[in-house]
Amino acid sequence: MVVAYAPDAPYDLQYSVTDVNRKVPLAVLAGIFALAVVAVGRMRGSWPWSRSP
Repeated sequence: MVVAYAPDAPYDLQYSVTDVNRKVPLAVLAGIFALAVVAVGRMRGSWPWSRSP
């Protein structure tokens, strides 16, 4: 998280959040997506009618 400080702003507004570190949540989401793709691919590959003659 990146916080900005403005000393000349009113007291309640001196600090504000300018950025949030999204590296870990995006990595977790990418991992879940990859597992879902592999799982669906394996399921589709195990169905008899999905195979080519």
